[in-house]
Amino acid sequence: VFAELDDAGQEGAVQILVRASLDRDRVLATLCHLAKKGNAGGRQAALHALKGFNKPGISQVIIDALEDPEPRVRAEAILQVRPRQILGAFSILIRMVDDPAEEVREALRTAMPEFSLRQFLRSFDDMAPEPRQVAGTLVRKIARDCVPHLLHEMDRPSPVGRRRAVLAALAMGMVSQLEKRIIELLSDEDHI
Repeated sequence: VFAELDDAGQEGAVQILVRASLDRDRVLATLCHLAKKGNAGGRQAALHALKGFNKPGISQVIIDALEDPEPRVRAEAILQVRPRQILGAFSILIRMVDDPAEEVREALRTAMPEFSLRQFLRSFDDMAPEPRQVAGTLVRKIARDCVPHLLHEMDRPSPVGRRRAVLAALAMGMVSQLEKRIIELLSDEDHI
């Protein structure tokens, strides 16, 4: 029956399943089936509905959904990796940072808030060079609008803030995008 429904129909069926007073194990089995075999909208809705369940086997459904061809489905799965404490959650999410889909990148921003530019700059001075490079690369791939934010930091009155912004651009591999402003900073009043 589910296979005959379109995306909207499967999404509606998921809502009915979740709200109906049916045996929860049967609902869970149906949701897992839809998460794997449904239409794109049905898969996404089923994964979203699985947030309300905490049974063995769901983690594997979430992990499998990370390979789904539909970006919305991958994004829904990403949002559940850490809350479910899936083994290797951080590594799993790191492998997703090169996904070109905006839905996936937005889900990664939500799932990994520690990789924002603000957080990176806040902890920048406390990091050793190698972790700085790794974190910088991840921030560049996950965070949005890094160039305007770094330009803003390079215009700060504080020389320490300007230096940090230049070093952050270097660690993030963004010097070429900020080249013009960095060249202007060669004549900065702060010699360091």
